[in-house]
Amino acid sequence: MQLIDKILPSEANNNYLGNRIALFGLIFTTCLMTWRSFVHLLYQDGGLNSVGNIIIFDGIPDPNQVIYMLGSIWGLQQLIFCLVNIVVLFRYRNLIPLMYILWLLEWLARPLLVGLLHPLGEQYFTDTTPGIVGAPFAVGFLILMLILSLKTSKY
Repeated sequence: MQLIDKILPSEANNNYLGNRIALFGLIFTTCLMTWRSFVHLLYQDGGLNSVGNIIIFDGIPDPNQVIYMLGSIWGLQQLIFCLVNIVVLFRYRNLIPLMYILWLLEWLARPLLVGLLHPLGEQYFTDTTPGIVGAPFAVGFLILMLILSLKTSKY
C-alpha cells in the first residue's frame, strides 16, 4: 500500500491498519482538544485573558467583547473539528493518518502562518501563553503519532 493510500484512502472505512498506540493517541488528542474547544467557546473571555494571558484592552465601546466573540468562534471551530475526529474514531478509523496531518497543520499554521501575518509582541501578553509553551511538545507528539499511524501493525 502506497503512502498516499494510507493518508487518503479511496474508501473510508473502519479498517485501521496502523499502530494501536496511534489510535489511543488520537483519542487522547481529541479529548484534550475538545476540552480546549469548550474553554474557548464557553469561558466569558473566550479563555483569551484567563488562560491565554492576553491583556485586557481599554476603550469605548469595549473592544474586548469583539475579541471574546472571536475567541468563542475559534472554540466552536475547534469543537466541530473534534466532532469530525470522534466520527473518525468510531466509524472511519482508516482516516486516522489524515486526522494527524490536519492536527499538525493546525498546530504549525498558527505560529508559522498566522503568527507571521499578524505578529503580536510581548506587550499584548501578561505572561507566556500555554499554546506557545505546549506547541513543541504537541507537534512532536503529533509527528510521532502520524508515523505510528502509517506503520502497518498486527494487533
